[in-house]
This record gives sequence, structure tokens and C-alpha cells, in this order.
Amino acid sequence: MTLLLSLAGCCLLFAPDAPDVPPVDEDTHAPVDTGEPPDTDPLLFDPWVTHSLADAEVRLTGAGSGDRLGYAVSAGDIDGDGAIDLVVGAPGHDALEVSAAGAAYVAWGPVLGGARTVTDGAVAVLGAEVESRLGYAVAGGGDADGDGRDDLLLGLPGLDGRAGAVALVAGATLGASDLGVGGATALWRAGAADTYAGGEVAWVGDVDGDGLADALVGGWGAAEDAGSAWLVLGAGLVGEGSLADADVAWVGEAPGDHLGSALAGLGDLDGDGLDEVVVGAPDAMAAAGRVYVLGGGAATVGDAWATLTGLAPGDWAGDAVAAAGDVDGDGLPDLLVGATGEDGGGVDAGAARLVTGAALAGGGDVSLADAGVVAVGATGEDYAGFALGAGGDPDDDGTPDLLVGAPNFDPLGSEDRGRMAVVAVDRVRGDPIDTPSGFEGDEDRSYAGWRVLGPGDLDGEPGDDVVVSAPWASASGAVYVVSGR
Repeated sequence: MTLLLSLAGCCLLFAPDAPDVPPVDEDTHAPVDTGEPPDTDPLLFDPWVTHSLADAEVRLTGAGSGDRLGYAVSAGDIDGDGAIDLVVGAPGHDALEVSAAGAAYVAWGPVLGGARTVTDGAVAVLGAEVESRLGYAVAGGGDADGDGRDDLLLGLPGLDGRAGAVALVAGATLGASDLGVGGATALWRAGAADTYAGGEVAWVGDVDGDGLADALVGGWGAAEDAGSAWLVLGAGLVGEGSLADADVAWVGEAPGDHLGSALAGLGDLDGDGLDEVVVGAPDAMAAAGRVYVLGGGAATVGDAWATLTGLAPGDWAGDAVAAAGDVDGDGLPDLLVGATGEDGGGVDAGAARLVTGAALAGGGDVSLADAGVVAVGATGEDYAGFALGAGGDPDDDGTPDLLVGAPNFDPLGSEDRGRMAVVAVDRVRGDPIDTPSGFEGDEDRSYAGWRVLGPGDLDGEPGDDVVVSAPWASASGAVYVVSGR
């Protein structure tokens, strides 16, 4: 499985076969009512304390119906003023009346202001070609040119017959006016149709030690759906280019693995001063899923420093991955792994697991069975672990928190509102967590928790904030900022 996209009947979402989120109407792009009643017996994902995203301090909505605002979210200091800016993708946006050309918005920090349209006080990067889907993936936390401003990585997986591409937009080029993708600092394309390059993008730290941020680009359709992840060193990511010239190209071990469906920078695991990267292949090993921890010197995924495999066929381990930071204080970076098909809370309830840096540092095959369970879906088809993030400390209890999205979660009497759980690290253990606090979607079939993010202080007030997206909310999609104060 990749990216929960049996919404593939909709022209927006075009990942390969995935039996997850319900099908959508081909004309309206709205999820289809199957006639089945929602689950009404939450189990492991039922918290002591729940909150509605209707009460979030900030609610940004898309500029038009079908924009799917919040399909991707990120953050960084794009203008170099010391405040964190919010980066949001809207791959269904009809930019300049070009169908599904897509858009990515930068909401300048501090991000305040209650409920409003994302265009209010934000600058946009706009796609230019029909169904290029700019904003399907976004990353905003890396400085590739060393000017002190973070730069944008933007995925365009629909470009050139779904060959796809990645654009780099230097932070210095963004100001008060919208920018067309033609003004990007770099645009690197894949060559073959249906590669879906740019379906995932990530800044992954400094892999080569030159002090500049390096980029990772995923294309799950490459090489007969084996999938690929391309590492492009930041210093070379300029101008028009081809991903065939990437510094490293990793390919899935077998057709259908869908390598590159999830990407993350991990940090320096082996103490050599260079950062490692993480790549997910959720359909590997009969869809048990695999996660590879790789150094920049690895020529193939077979050279991975560490490899993690899902516990059972259909677990889809590696559907999401995220750096967790050093949550246990041992000086090594820890890793979050989503396995959206795990069945602990029901068929495809999903789970999120925390793998310590100490376990990864030993290298080789690392068992997910020994990883701490962060959260388990409440009922079947919740797909917990679809989105993951390190949350900082939004509840200000002195303990780091982890974020887990379950976009198909059904609160009592509702359907597919979704939710994000906040789990304190000191509660992670070998058995399922059944009492995290969390935030539930405020509309049926909005799929809140599609993306989750812990950007730090986004609103300029004391406390770490949390970002949750619901791309099917309010017809246009919505992104919520929950204040940590």
C-alpha cells in the first residue's frame, strides 16, 4: 500500500493500488457514501481527553473547491526573520485557471488569525501545467544555498504524464507576490511516465558534510513500481535538471515495492558527522513493508545501515516514517514508523512504533516486534500511523510528545472525521497505548490527521504548537493550528 490512495478514482490521487480511504466520486472528488454505518466502539485509540479541531486557534481553508489544502504540510523559516513559517500544499488547486496545476502556500509566521482562507496573508507558488499537482508534497526546513533562509522543496508528481518532478524555490525569491513555478531556482524531472517523482520530498539534513541541506525525492512508480528515492546534494540542486543525474538513486528490491512512498532525514546515527536518511517501501515483502536506514554512501538499499520489516503481510510498515528526535536521551536519533495495516485494534486499524537509535545503531535487520508501540487504531480501517511527527512538548509537561494521525478514525456517531493523537514519550512501551490525548476532525469525511506536524512555536506565544490537516474538509481542505500555550 502507498499513501492510502484508493481515492485513485479521483484525478487528484494517483498512487498505485491501495485499499484504504473510501472511493471518491469522479466528478465531485468527494468520498462516496458506501452505506455502511460508522464504527461506534472505539477501543485502543479512545483517549481520556479529546478535543475538537473546531476549537483550534487557527483554521485555514483552501481557495477553491477541490483544492485539497493540507494534502502536505511543512514548516521552516523561509524569510529568515526568526519566526517559523507554515508551508501548505494544495495539489488540486486550479492555478491561474489551469486544472489541477496545484499550489503551495507560505503563511508567514507568526501564524495567527482564527478562521480564514489560506490566501489571506500568504504567498503562493503556483503550478503551470494541467494536472501537474504542485503541492502534493512540500518540505520547508532546509537551507540548500547557505543564505540563512530555508528553501522550499515542492513535488509535482503529475508533471509530464505523471513522470513527475521536484522544484526548489529559494527562500530569498519569495516576497509579497505569488510566484509561478517557472521562477523556481531548480526544476528536476523524471524521464519515464507514471514514475510519480515528487510524490514525496524531504530535506534530510547534511548527508555529505558541506554544511548545506540535501534533498530526497520519492517516486513510487519507478522501475515497474519497485519505486525509487533520489538523493540530490543541495549544492547541485540548481537549474533545469534530470533526476537521472541525482547523486544517488535507490531502487526498490522488487517490482511493486513502492520504495519512496515515505521519506525522512534521521540525523547522525553512526557518529561520523554525516546524517542518515530513511526510506519506506510499504508494499515490500508481500506488503509487510520495509524501512531502510541509509547513508549517502550506500549504492543500493541492500547496502542499508539497517532494515526493518513489517511483522506480517499486509501491515504496510513504512507507509509513513518520521524522525522522532532523541526521545530517550542517549544521544542517538530515534525513528517513528507507521504500519497502517497492523491489525492490533481491528483489521487495518494501524499502528505507530518507536524504534530507538540504540536499536538502529547496531545495524542489520532490526525487528519491529521489539519497538515500543506509540498508538494503535481504535477499530478496523482507522489507518493509525498514516501520518507521524515529533511534537515537541505542546502540553508543557516536560516530556517530549509524539504525533500520530489516523485519518479514518470514527468518533461516536460520525464517519471518517479522523484524528491526531498526542502521545507522551514516557507512555511508550511494548503494549498498545489506549489513553493519548487527541484532536478529532470537525466534519464527517474530512480525514483529519492526513498530515500532522510539530513545528515548534508557530504562533509566537509560549509553548510548542501542533498542525493537523484535513484535505477533504469544507470542500477545499483545511489546516488547523492548535496552540501549545
